[in-house]
Amino acid sequence: MLKNKKLETYYVVSSRYDLNQRKIITIISETDGQHVFEFIASFEKIIDLDLLSLFKKVKGYSFDVKELATLRADLANEMNKSIKSILTENNMESSHIDCIAIENPELNSDISLDLATHIQQQLNIPVIFNINLNNNTEFLKVLAENKQIDSGFIINLDENFDIYKLNSKTSYIESSLGYSILRYLAMYFNLEQDNVAYLISQGEVDEGIINKLKTVETLEILQKDLINSIMFSKIKTEDKLKTAFFVIKSLLLQNLAEFDKNSNIMLIGNTGMIEELNQALKGVFNNVVFLKNQSQRQHTLLNEQLAFTAAKKHVLENYNNGVKLS
Repeated sequence: MLKNKKLETYYVVSSRYDLNQRKIITIISETDGQHVFEFIASFEKIIDLDLLSLFKKVKGYSFDVKELATLRADLANEMNKSIKSILTENNMESSHIDCIAIENPELNSDISLDLATHIQQQLNIPVIFNINLNNNTEFLKVLAENKQIDSGFIINLDENFDIYKLNSKTSYIESSLGYSILRYLAMYFNLEQDNVAYLISQGEVDEGIINKLKTVETLEILQKDLINSIMFSKIKTEDKLKTAFFVIKSLLLQNLAEFDKNSNIMLIGNTGMIEELNQALKGVFNNVVFLKNQSQRQHTLLNEQLAFTAAKKHVLENYNNGVKLS
C-alpha cells in the first residue's frame, strides 16, 4: 500500500449509479489527489428491476412526492450496502476511510437526487459530492505518470475512442463514436457486453461491407453508414459484430498512422473487448501498455476520477461532508 511509503495519501471510496449498466459501481483507492493514484478494489451491485423502473419513472417526471422519497431512500440504502460490502471484502473498517465520493444521480440537466446526505448519516464518513468530471485530462496524466510514462497517446476505449496526446500537458486530440457502435449493436441484438468479445472472435468479416466503407475518413461519418450497412445485411450476428470491429480497428490505425511507431500507446478499456485491437496496435507500434489492470476493473474509470478529484477537494479545499469549510 502507498501508506507504507513516506507519502501523505488517503483512502477514498467512490460510488455512483450507472443507469446503462444498471449497477452501483463502487471502488476503494489510495491517492494524494495530486500526483499519486492506486486502485485497490471494485465492487458492483446490480439494481433490481423494481428500483430501476422507479428511477426511470421519476426521471421521466411521472411520479409523486412519496415515490421520489422512496427512490432516494432505497437507492441510498443500496449504495450504503455496496460501500459496506467492499470494505468487508477488503478487511477494512469505515474508520480507515478518509472520505467518500458520491455522484448524485441526475434526474435532468439541473436536478439531481441527493444520496450524499443519506450516506453521510449512515456511515458517518465525510462525503464529497457535486464533483465536476467533465475534464479528465489531469487524471489521465496521473495514471500515465504512475506507469513512468511522460509522453505518447492515450486511447480511452471505455467510452468513445477518445484520443489524448500526452506531453508536458495532456491535450485532447479527437473524439469519435466508433466504440459506441459496438455497444449499440450489442444492445440491438440483446447481447450481454461480456459476450461481445467472444462473438467477435468467432465471426468472419463481410468483405463487401469492408470494401464499401473503406473510403470513409472519420468515425463520425462511419457511424450511420456502418449501422445501416450491417443492420440490413443478412449475415449472422457474430459476423455483424466482427465486421464492425474490423472497420473500427482499421480506421483507428489509419488515424494513428501519422504518429511515430515508437510512440507510447496507452490503452484504457475492457481487456476482452479490445484484445484484437491490442494485437493490431502492437503490430504497428512498439510500446503498447494498459493504463489499468482490467482483470479487476470494469467500467471504473469515472469512479477513479471521482475518487482522485474528491481527494484533491478534501485536501486542498478543506471539504467536509460535501461542504466547503471556512
